[in-house]
Amino acid sequence: MSTTWSGGDDEPRGFLGMTAREQAILDDASAHCGAALARALNATGGLWTHAQTAGRLGVTEETLELWRNEDRLLALPVIPGVWEYPAGQFQPSQGGQPEAVCPLMPALMRRVREMISPDLLTPLLLEYQVALGGRTGMDCLFEGEVEAVAELVRHVMCDDDVDE
Repeated sequence: MSTTWSGGDDEPRGFLGMTAREQAILDDASAHCGAALARALNATGGLWTHAQTAGRLGVTEETLELWRNEDRLLALPVIPGVWEYPAGQFQPSQGGQPEAVCPLMPALMRRVREMISPDLLTPLLLEYQVALGGRTGMDCLFEGEVEAVAELVRHVMCDDDVDE
């Protein structure tokens, strides 16, 4: 027997006041986002722990925490109070030098922090994007194209140009 959801006011509401249909839509969206995040991380070196990241960048853990608080790099909360860092956001080491943080990450974060969470931003930065000419968001940032990445985020999150 199938159930047709009417979306009316008489529909039972569960946790957070959502109907079963609304919860199913949210669960599907979460699963899709989680899959995109996992795919992006798997393709670009995974996550580095706080200590690993500090070591790879050649800075103290305190400096890394300061940089995270200043939005100088992308950090994902893995459990409350514990942050890990997508490896794909760093420029590879060259000539024995440590990996490098993208100097334009703070500029991007100022533009998009209110629109998107780190777990949704990560795939946009690490996966190849048709809208960015087949490059990743990180490629664009390292090439100085902050506004192109910010525009992609605005388009994905706001979708202003949908025909009505």
